[in-house]
Amino acid sequence: MSPTSSTATTSTARLEQLLPQLFQPDTQTGDRYLKIDIAPNLPALIALEDVQESAWMPAHMVTPIPNLPACVLGIMNARNQVLCVVNLAQLLQISGSTVHRQHYSMLTVRLPPTLAAPEDTNLLVLAVQEIQGILRLQPKDIESPIGDFGATLTPFLRGCVEREGQSIPVLDVKAIAAAPPLTSR
Repeated sequence: MSPTSSTATTSTARLEQLLPQLFQPDTQTGDRYLKIDIAPNLPALIALEDVQESAWMPAHMVTPIPNLPACVLGIMNARNQVLCVVNLAQLLQISGSTVHRQHYSMLTVRLPPTLAAPEDTNLLVLAVQEIQGILRLQPKDIESPIGDFGATLTPFLRGCVEREGQSIPVLDVKAIAAAPPLTSR
């Protein structure tokens, strides 16, 4: 055995001893969801399969466009694509919004493909209050949202989840994309 391979083996063994969770198979089950805050103290979940990326962007990267619905903050250029940026709280008619901030927490979500916009180009950017992290849920954990949320929010939900004594809405990206302020023009 050469000295280099001996050092590599020793380093791997040392890492395995210090960080055993890295060397264990992933035993977590369930679908992955991104936990966000739509507004202060209003968490929500979005299926991670619908999220292309999340980022923290300076407000000057969004170009306002006149005569659009109030929930549309403007457009931005990302990876040679022009994307519409929507304030999710305003779109869902929830008080407490991300307007007039120096930075936005943004999610780029994939929308269902259409004839005019194939799958790889049909994207929408949602500005949210904060991005919290990822958690896993079993499909059986998602319950009906009827009665837990207002009539303005319910049409945009897949369901809700009970966590730490709080009912957290699970958002439906397809329903959000079909919201009247985004489709009535």
